[in-house]
Amino acid sequence: MSIIGNIGGQSGGGYGATLTVVSPGPGNKITLSKDGKTREKVTGENGKAVFRGLSTGTWHRVMRNDSNLPAEMDIKIVADYEDIASYFRATINVTYPAGSICTATCGEITLTAPDTSGTWTCIVPNAGEWTVTASTIGGGKTKSVVVKIESDGQTVATTIAYEVVLYSNGTINEITGGFGMAGASLDAVPAINYNDGGQMHVTSVGGGSCGGSAYTKNKIDLTDYTALKFDIKPVKRFDYVRIGASTSTTDAGFVSEVSITENSGSYSTLSVDLSNVNGNHHIVFHFESGFYGEKNCNVYINNVILV
Repeated sequence: MSIIGNIGGQSGGGYGATLTVVSPGPGNKITLSKDGKTREKVTGENGKAVFRGLSTGTWHRVMRNDSNLPAEMDIKIVADYEDIASYFRATINVTYPAGSICTATCGEITLTAPDTSGTWTCIVPNAGEWTVTASTIGGGKTKSVVVKIESDGQTVATTIAYEVVLYSNGTINEITGGFGMAGASLDAVPAINYNDGGQMHVTSVGGGSCGGSAYTKNKIDLTDYTALKFDIKPVKRFDYVRIGASTSTTDAGFVSEVSITENSGSYSTLSVDLSNVNGNHHIVFHFESGFYGEKNCNVYINNVILV
């Protein structure tokens, strides 16, 4: 891991950068090493050790005293910087999209993954709420999670994904709680087959008319997503997909929707805008026959993805 400062040039009254190491107290031996060179100091009464004239780049810092295990950290020096050194050690095991830049931030401290491999054993030097962020190079996609570190020696695992697949080819994400069904009228009998050739097949049979809803049983936190994308093939008329606090199709409290009137009998990829949606909501797929006397509705749904 590394601590990154701001870009700068000559500083500290001389050539190079100045690193101030702030330790838990006096008498801690601080060793810096880089490219075969080593610098050592012992912290004074104020708990600080100041290193001047450092070349830019990554220095390995080790702090030792008589009673603690060595505390180590890589520090990327690009300007004058203050390193908060601590014998506190907790671990966040991060899984993130490979090829992304991953950071962990708590207050003024920002740690950066040493590579873009998609896994990072992040050693954090203090308790608190750490915001772990993955970003594509160039910043096209960014996703953050908050990890709470409470004690020395704690280990926490977290996963960051730009996309969350809610349903695909017969597999249902557990965060949905599965999909519930409701009839659009008293005589409509809805049914669902989660894996009809890899598709979610939703049907409704009615005496006088047909229609219904397939909805996520759980409310899902949609705060960090921009869209819900899905592949859909309506065999009969399909009305809309709604995002809201209720599973009822007559409830006006939905926060976003997309209407579907296409009845081509082939798959289309559609999306619901979530850019202004916050909080926990159900996702509701609603369909109807379109006219009285149509007794059988069929809808095929696949690849339901939050992005």
